[in-house]
Amino acid sequence: MRPFLKWVLVITVLVFVSCGRRPHPAVTIDGIAFSSSEFIRAFRNSRFAEMGAEGRKQFIDEFIANKLILKEALRRDLDKEPDFLQEIQNYWEQALMRLMLEYRSQEMLAQIAVTDKEIHDYYNQFKDAEFANMKLADVHQQIKWTLSREKQRRLVSAWVESLKADADIAIDYDRLGILQPRQQRSE
Repeated sequence: MRPFLKWVLVITVLVFVSCGRRPHPAVTIDGIAFSSSEFIRAFRNSRFAEMGAEGRKQFIDEFIANKLILKEALRRDLDKEPDFLQEIQNYWEQALMRLMLEYRSQEMLAQIAVTDKEIHDYYNQFKDAEFANMKLADVHQQIKWTLSREKQRRLVSAWVESLKADADIAIDYDRLGILQPRQQRSE
């Protein structure tokens, strides 16, 4: 039984060692290795992607230059600068907010129904201005999409208002240099 356990242990170690190996790098810049898949992914997202083989040659120069510039920025600790960190924070917030709004919009879109009566009423309301010389059948899908998006926009707006209503919000208008809402109305 013991020789069997030894072989299982040896095979297990070999499997883990072979899984841990990185593929041979396609590009190495000052000891930092990049695989061909990393390079190809970056190339596909570049302006050179449509240029084929010639684009790859041009891209490799830009790829190396960009990595060296980034390396120099890190050497100078620019990644710790408050302006940089604020920019990252802003990007992160915008990206996360966009993702949440897309997610919530898709949830709401599944709940939205546009009736034929709503489409017909919209067509009649705007047929002289927007749909002159067009039949309802020709613009039916366009109107349905427009009404669906408008309902979605209203639902998202109502959802945001419900978030505000559930939140504990305090605003010091004086410190912000903003007229208070009631002051704006009286002036």
